[in-house]
This record gives sequence, structure tokens and C-alpha cells, in this order.
Amino acid sequence: MTIGNLKLYDIFRNDLHLSDAKAMEVVCTMDEYYERKSFAKTDQLATKAELSAVKSELKEDIGKVRSELKEDISKVRSELKEDIGQLRVELKTDINSLESRLMKHLHSVTILQYLLLIGSIAALLRYAGLLK
Repeated sequence: MTIGNLKLYDIFRNDLHLSDAKAMEVVCTMDEYYERKSFAKTDQLATKAELSAVKSELKEDIGKVRSELKEDISKVRSELKEDIGQLRVELKTDINSLESRLMKHLHSVTILQYLLLIGSIAALLRYAGLLK
């Protein structure tokens, strides 16, 4: 019996006026009950071996996931490099096309400005009376 059990035994025997046998029976019954409850709680706990097995399984799973992620990342990286390369080629083509169109328009604008300048000079000379 533990000290707690002795105190309970004394309470049952002295304060509640139970016989020694009855007080002992009540204390033993309570002790057995709490012992079973305690065992049930500890029975559900995992052992070190079980925990280490789960830990090793988790490490393996994490390693597998890590390697799969690395493969996926490298695959995505290579796909992005290909896509970026294609986009660069397309952009260069578009820029070159735009540049050639701008140059054609720039030449047209230059010729138009030259004609407008000649027309303006001719109008000034005509207005001044130098040209008939």
C-alpha cells in the first residue's frame, strides 16, 4: 500500500466507520481500478522501437519526395529554358520586322517632309513675287 492508500484506508475506517476488512476492500478496489486505467493509458503509448520505425519510414518518404521534387524542378527548369529560347527567337523576329517597317515609314516621312519643305519655299517665293 502506498501513503495515499493508507490515508484513504484511515478515512474509510475512522471517519466513515467501516470495518477494517471493508475499508481494505474499498481501497484495494479503487487501487485496482486506477491501476487498470493507468495501464490502459500507457498501453496505447508507442514504444521507442515503434517510434524509431516510424521515424525511419518518414525519413525514407521524405527522401523519396525530395528526389521527386528535384526531378520535377529540373524538368520544369529545362522546359522553361526551352520556352524562353523560343520566346527570344520570336521576339528577335518581331523586333527585326518592326524595325524594317519603321525604317520604311521613316523614309516615307523624310520624303514627305522634303516635299513639304519645297512646297513651302515655292509658296513663299510666289508670295514674295519672285516666282510666277
